[in-house]
Amino acid sequence: MSDLLPLNLQKRYRTYQVFHLNVFTRQTYSGNSATVVWHSNGISHQQMQILAREFNTSETIFITIHDNKLSLHFFTPNQEVSSCGHGTLAAAHVAFKHLDKHINVITFNTAIGNITLHQSSTPYAEYKYSVPIPKLETYLEKPKSIINALSNAEIGIINSYIVNTGNGQQRLLLQCKSKTQLLSLAPNFTELLQSLDELNLFSVFVFSINNQSCTQISARMFAPNIGINEDPVNGNSSIALSCVIHDICKTNKIKCPQRYNVHQGEPLNKRGKTTVFLKFNASSLLKVELAGCVVELYNYNLTRLPG
Repeated sequence: MSDLLPLNLQKRYRTYQVFHLNVFTRQTYSGNSATVVWHSNGISHQQMQILAREFNTSETIFITIHDNKLSLHFFTPNQEVSSCGHGTLAAAHVAFKHLDKHINVITFNTAIGNITLHQSSTPYAEYKYSVPIPKLETYLEKPKSIINALSNAEIGIINSYIVNTGNGQQRLLLQCKSKTQLLSLAPNFTELLQSLDELNLFSVFVFSINNQSCTQISARMFAPNIGINEDPVNGNSSIALSCVIHDICKTNKIKCPQRYNVHQGEPLNKRGKTTVFLKFNASSLLKVELAGCVVELYNYNLTRLPG
């Protein structure tokens, strides 16, 4: 940067490295996309929001560095959010790329506390981290307005759950009878947005259990109220599912799995898979971990900030 520029322009024209990544997949152009801005010190929250709108991925993640400590800020195209599963894994991929090649553990500060991620030694870039254990708040009478907004046709909903994932975020989880019915959903997003707002819900996650051991699950996540009509592969909803799976297994007196895979993204042609690891006793969950792979598609330099 030329020293001939005024100080305010030197800041405005500083170079930032931007990464576009595919998460929860081992293949490019699949899974869930994320944008990560490395060493984003100097970018205001207002500028972050404008950039997230411009990048237009489901989440843009800004990594700031202060006193050798890394912090994350997550933005959808229209608002900041406190956490993001695939965004956290994407940020880990970028941070490990820039830091000491010999380390395999990294810690980020976030709005929900510190998150420590582990990098696996597999041939693929795979990361795993512990998450706050979600709380099954209640069984909910099947919300007709939301079910009607999800499909014009009659769909079979077995159970309806409200799960608290922290920071007041209430997620609605609907268990669908079959994967076929799940894939047939064609939401009216205007009606769905209105219904979610009326019930003060953050999102709706519709899932089907595809085997008796509850290890293979298909799902779709909708959150039009935060600018994401359908998220290709959602990590936080896969985490929320953990307390539901544990409850289903306990109720039906079957062995709860120590890990399960959630397959998502098929209707958007962006297939991907989240993996959730569980530790539990007879009555409750003791530990929940989210894992997934990350593929870097490209990176470039951003030389001009908004404003």
